[in-house]
Amino acid sequence: KAEKAEMEAQELQLRLDMLQFLLKPHFIFNALSSVQNLILKNEIDKSLEYTGYFAKFLRGIMQNSGEQLITLKEELDNTLRYIELEKLRFNEEVQVKIEIDEQINTASVLIIPFLFQPLIENMFKHAFNKESVNPEICLKIQKDNEKLVYSIADNGKGLNGKTLQDLLSNPTSKGMKIIVAQLQKFFDNKHSITVAEVPTGGVVWHISVYF
Repeated sequence: KAEKAEMEAQELQLRLDMLQFLLKPHFIFNALSSVQNLILKNEIDKSLEYTGYFAKFLRGIMQNSGEQLITLKEELDNTLRYIELEKLRFNEEVQVKIEIDEQINTASVLIIPFLFQPLIENMFKHAFNKESVNPEICLKIQKDNEKLVYSIADNGKGLNGKTLQDLLSNPTSKGMKIIVAQLQKFFDNKHSITVAEVPTGGVVWHISVYF
């Protein structure tokens, strides 16, 4: 009973950590400030669109943060809303591509909630600058024999010599630490996560989950 109680406490703490990560005060403040700036510039249609993304993203957090696993379709919906929020906050010129293997039924595949968000957040914050030419983020989901492979890549500044351990040990990498812990909890030894530099420039993350 003590062991079960401890596991339940750890799971609850993990969910709380994720909720706190998703609802960071500065993220909410910046999102609302972006709406305010659009209104001041009389870009009413754009402010309404942005407010819609923000409201739906918050609803997704409330609905999914308490779940152990959600469908890949729900995860992609949450991710697309988040991307639209970040594009306005950081750089509207960032192009985002999503490629999904035709063999994959996104409504039946289960995944941990908000798996992609910490990685995409880091790319918006650190991969690009004002001098970046044709900045791009690409999310690919492929079926490879007995596993699904989620690849998230950018064409930004690269790792600058950093390893996966370096990134996870960074005090600001709370989101990545949480998803690593969640993958370990729900998929145990049936998953892997790696990061590498793209030969043409940028970084690519590979998350593999075995059936």
